[in-house]
Amino acid sequence: MNEVIALVEALGQRNPLSSEDVAATLENRGWQPLPRRVTAPFPRAWHFGDRALSIQGDAPNTRVEISLRVWEYDEQAAADSEDFAYLDGLWDQAETEARRLVDNLTADGSQFPGAPVTLEEDDADEFLWHAAWSLSGRRLIVGSKQDDTDLPVRVVAVIT
Repeated sequence: MNEVIALVEALGQRNPLSSEDVAATLENRGWQPLPRRVTAPFPRAWHFGDRALSIQGDAPNTRVEISLRVWEYDEQAAADSEDFAYLDGLWDQAETEARRLVDNLTADGSQFPGAPVTLEEDDADEFLWHAAWSLSGRRLIVGSKQDDTDLPVRVVAVIT
């Protein structure tokens, strides 16, 4: 978790945040690129241990999304559970983990410079639970999400 917090803080100081700058920072910090298209000027998908990261868009709309924890969706377990008990359990686990990360980011002694902000409804709808901060004119969002009902539930950190 410390590497993720350090990366979030390092990228939070970049203004403007470009995709190329993110890729260079990741390489310097020991992240490994995933295979890319031959024509791509730099990798947009990276991993560091069990962490996955994607670089989406280009400056000034660069978005960095780090998957911190993933719970795979088990269709059979979901079918066997009553109502939405299985899915509710995954969502609860993801929220607990996201809150733990937020506590680490904002703990006493942290050099995290962010000020809490409220997301607009369209942005907030992407998350099951989230916390957001303003960072050098950008936002840092930490939250839990599920992109579709049959996809994994994830805890992510997003810099926009």
